[in-house]
Amino acid sequence: SDAQSGFKIRHTANMAQRIEQAAQQMGLVMAQSDEQLALYKELANKPISSMQFKNVVGELVPIPERKIGAKTCRKGTAINKRNDIISLFEGRGKGSDMTGVRGTAWGGFNAITEYITHESSYGRKGASSDKEAAGNLMLSVVGGAARQMTEQGAELLLAA
Repeated sequence: SDAQSGFKIRHTANMAQRIEQAAQQMGLVMAQSDEQLALYKELANKPISSMQFKNVVGELVPIPERKIGAKTCRKGTAINKRNDIISLFEGRGKGSDMTGVRGTAWGGFNAITEYITHESSYGRKGASSDKEAAGNLMLSVVGGAARQMTEQGAELLLAA
């Protein structure tokens, strides 16, 4: 069926062009998949201590400076976010205690992404339903603030 194969191309006058476009898109997806796999392997092979991870999280989630005239500092929010991510790395996260995950940059990456996708407010703020929140989160993960945080986290982990 079409749902199982993933592609449906109607037999039209420009079918050959559509097939070519689909092939190009699949080529891009495959190249991106290869890049992601290489990143994941690099993260998995990089040991990282709890202190190194705390430093990464400190850079990833900076404590905002109180500005004159600001109503609130949001310092507490940043500290809570940091603590949540660190606790995911240190054993609270799904699979964080597995051999090959614990004490690696891969474990740190998983803690960051688990926080983003399961604990943060990405997508939830202003959403009128769970479905809207899930859609908003997906958009953020694919090309918004959540993706930026994920990419920055990977860079910081590799540099640690």
